[in-house]
Amino acid sequence: FAGSFAIGLALGTDDETVAGVALLVGAGIWAVAWHDLAHWLLGRIVGIRFTWYFLTGPLPPRPGLKIDYASYLRTEPMGRAWMHAAGAIATKLAPFTALAFWPATGAPAWAAWALLGIAAFMIGTDLVFSVRSGDWRKVRRERRVARTQASGA
Repeated sequence: FAGSFAIGLALGTDDETVAGVALLVGAGIWAVAWHDLAHWLLGRIVGIRFTWYFLTGPLPPRPGLKIDYASYLRTEPMGRAWMHAAGAIATKLAPFTALAFWPATGAPAWAAWALLGIAAFMIGTDLVFSVRSGDWRKVRRERRVARTQASGA
């Protein structure tokens, strides 16, 4: 809700700077909020349950979801892979979604470039870090499990 409020502010203000900052704030809020929401939504679709939502930290505090491990293991590996990928994809979509509103605002060009920079930074950190220790590592792991099961090994 707060991200949508920020985008609404960007659309409704006549102040260029406020519009630009509001777009950035909206993208940031959406990136954080959509991540776990996407995990939860795709997880529920494929049969994974979650036991609670929490904040982890210490700084910066980040939201997280506790997976019901029994339901996780009962879910097909590709379903688990899609659940892990959903959060990562949703996070990367946030700055592009905010950027889609940019032409309708009075925000200056720096706001659009900043949104593109944020998106590039997020994608870059995924390529460098997430493939080793984050969601994309889990996607790769579950895809390997699916291939192993399919080959009958």
